[in-house]
Amino acid sequence: GLIPECEIAKKADIPLLNQFSPEVNNKFETCVEGVFICGNSLHIHDLADNASFEGEKVAGYIVQYLNENSLFINDRKEHKPYREKNIEKRFNKTFFEELKGKRVCIICPKGCILDGVNYDCHRGKDFYEKEMKEKKRKLATTVYCEYKGIKLRIPVISKEEVNISEFKKLKAMLKDIKKIDDLTIEVKLNNEVIHFIATKV
Repeated sequence: GLIPECEIAKKADIPLLNQFSPEVNNKFETCVEGVFICGNSLHIHDLADNASFEGEKVAGYIVQYLNENSLFINDRKEHKPYREKNIEKRFNKTFFEELKGKRVCIICPKGCILDGVNYDCHRGKDFYEKEMKEKKRKLATTVYCEYKGIKLRIPVISKEEVNISEFKKLKAMLKDIKKIDDLTIEVKLNNEVIHFIATKV
């Protein structure tokens, strides 16, 4: 049921295919010259890693656009750089209306619908109980700070499960971090230490 985040594309008057996907050429450049779109702003990826890899690939095209523009222009083709996914017809307005009061399990790619009574597996039951009753989850986010003399946006995840209502406060605290020396960050929240571990640098 996910759709690409297209607000920036809309504001830049970039045409959208199927009302969702911005139109790009084989180098992820839009019809606005020098404006590139990739990742989940272009099309939904099954894994966050795939969106990141696509971003790295597009960074290479941007370098070529800036440093070797004539080569970039000669290699430019008007075809999509990715395979189109089939739109699942059952994920319509009615489907989302029927989801009210339920949760989509995010533990595995199957995405089971959980209603508090029926579960396809014990992991789905655990997820639902934490999400609905305990309202706890590990927080995955990014920290923009200096590490080994370089400013980076570092993806991190909390070691402990945290009350979902505290996410906003924790993100604000992480935003205040300007420099780290190792890949573990400690944040004190309500007299409790929350440990964040970098997942990639």
